[in-house]
Amino acid sequence: ILIENEPDTAIVRQSGRWTKQSGAKIVCMSVENDMGSPLMAFLRGEGRRALRSTRSWFAAWRARQLVDHVFVISEDGVKSMGFLGWGGRVTRVPLGFDENLFFPDFAIRGEVRDRLGLNALTFGFFGRLDPGKGPDLLIAALARMRDLRWQLLIDRFELSASSYGRSLEQIISTSGILDRTIWFHATHMEMPLYMNAADVVVAPSIGKEQYGRVVPEAMACN
Repeated sequence: ILIENEPDTAIVRQSGRWTKQSGAKIVCMSVENDMGSPLMAFLRGEGRRALRSTRSWFAAWRARQLVDHVFVISEDGVKSMGFLGWGGRVTRVPLGFDENLFFPDFAIRGEVRDRLGLNALTFGFFGRLDPGKGPDLLIAALARMRDLRWQLLIDRFELSASSYGRSLEQIISTSGILDRTIWFHATHMEMPLYMNAADVVVAPSIGKEQYGRVVPEAMACN
C-alpha cells in the first residue's frame, strides 16, 4: 500500500492493522524536512522545533513497526527520516514538473504581456498568499524601488479571500505601487503562461521550503 502521507499519521496506523494480517507492505511518501536532535534545537533557542521533534519521534515509534519503506523528496528528508528511526529504509525521489507544460514559449510571452499591459521589467510571485511564503517582503522591497521602472505580477490564488490576502492588497495600495501591480488567477495548467510573461520570478519564503516547486517550474520557462 502506497500512502501519500507522513508515516506517523493515523491512516498509517489504521492501515497497518490490515497489512499485518494480510502480509502486505506499507510504503509512505513524506515531505518532512526539518526533524533533528531536540537537544541541539533547544540549545539553539528553537524551543518549538525541539518540542515538535520530540513529539514526532514518539509518534513514529509505532509507525516504525508498520511502515516498510519511506520515500522522501530531499536530502533533508533522508536525514529527518533517519532521525525518526527509518535509517536504511529511505529513498530520495525528487519532485519534477511536466515538461509538456513548463517550457519557454516566446509567442505566449508576448501575447500575455500585451493582454496584461506588461511593458516594463516584470517581477512575478506565484506562491500561495501565506505569511511563510514572504510576499509582503517582496512588496516592501519593490516599494523602495519606486524610482525604477518595473511591474509586479502576482497570483491571487484561492487564499486571496483570507485576511492575509486582503492585507496584502492594502499594503500594495498604501505603498504606492498599486498602479504597477497586476493581479491574476490561474489554474496549474495555466501557470506556465504567466511564468513565461515574467522577467524575474521571486520566491522570498521565510521558512524552510519542503521543496519549492515554483523555482524549477519557473526556471523551465526561462
